[in-house]
Amino acid sequence: MPRQDVVFIKKNGPLFYWHIHDTLQMSNNKVDNFETVYTTMALLFLELGADEVILDMFRLALEIQVCCHIVKRLRVLYSC
Repeated sequence: MPRQDVVFIKKNGPLFYWHIHDTLQMSNNKVDNFETVYTTMALLFLELGADEVILDMFRLALEIQVCCHIVKRLRVLYSC
């Protein structure tokens, strides 16, 4: 990964992850919203494949699962 990408994601990564997580907690989410979030995460994972990014993506994926278990209406639809 180029150095500029590493510096950029270290500076702005937490903000991206926060917005992704915040988006998932909206009450009007539908299946396509979750699919878009997973696609975005996959693209970030592929484009910014540094170790720090990979760990952050796994943490975010686990947090998505926690959100699904907390919000009862999401348990059946979106949790793995």
